Amino acid sequence: YLNKAADSLIANNTLIGTRGIDVRFPGSSAAVLNNVVDGRILARDGGTIEERGNMDSLLSAAMLDEMTAGELRRAHGGDLSFANAADARARGVALGAGFTDYCGVRIDPGAPPIGAIEQRDGPSCAVRP
Repeated sequence: YLNKAADSLIANNTLIGTRGIDVRFPGSSAAVLNNVVDGRILARDGGTIEERGNMDSLLSAAMLDEMTAGELRRAHGGDLSFANAADARARGVALGAGFTDYCGVRIDPGAPPIGAIEQRDGPSCAVRP
């Protein structure tokens, strides 16, 4: 929920079991990029959003369903990896150099993933031991 938050960047997050992201009231603006969100991404009451490369669902938010259940292997079990890592890598929009994921792995600026984890084949910190 952003209120009085100008020029915010919300990028490469995985939000599970939420209603989503709200940017609210004049003066609040955000670039919302490459996020995986159970819920909606919504500008309301004069807030503004630049939205690209996200996976979200207004319908899932309205029904209180978890859209990520069909995309992530076992989010509630601690496994944030995608069932199809190549698909996750293909959805992101470029952020520029210098970004790292939740695990500290450098995100490929030319082919960034969506969500908090740089998706790759093989072991990653996307799976909690």
